[in-house]
Amino acid sequence: MELQLARLEPRDQERYLEYLREWADFGGEMVPNSCLMQGKSFDEFLLFLELAQHEATVLPGKVPATLFILVDEDRRIYGALSLRHTLNDYLLQYGGNIGYGIRPSQRGHGYAKIMLQLGLAEAKRLGIKRALITCDETNRASAATILANGGVWETTVMRDQTAVERYWITIL
Repeated sequence: MELQLARLEPRDQERYLEYLREWADFGGEMVPNSCLMQGKSFDEFLLFLELAQHEATVLPGKVPATLFILVDEDRRIYGALSLRHTLNDYLLQYGGNIGYGIRPSQRGHGYAKIMLQLGLAEAKRLGIKRALITCDETNRASAATILANGGVWETTVMRDQTAVERYWITIL
């Protein structure tokens, strides 16, 4: 099975809605939260994602970002990755250049490592030479994924009551 990062397309609607349902049934916070459609129709969400990629059309207070889905040959969705083209103060402190999540039913198979590796290649295409990746201190699986992709721990900071680990990855 070959996995790749892709952008959402109209043909993904049914699979994407099922992906969102799985996250909702799982409970907890969806990662990355940029996957949430927030009351938009699927077509409106696709337009929102397109506009979110460009400095001139991104929402105030946000940075340009591209949402990718991790898919197989049949476009089954395994996870999602948000690649932030630049960092604002909040992202520099807590969020980083890349946020990612694997759907609950597909965890533990190494897909996050693959997805982050592919995301770093996309970051390189954007000219990002060093990427900041963060994870909650309690999320040891994510920390292992970051380390496996060359992450170097810099510091742990507090966001509300949550300890957030900050890692840098030099993109070669």
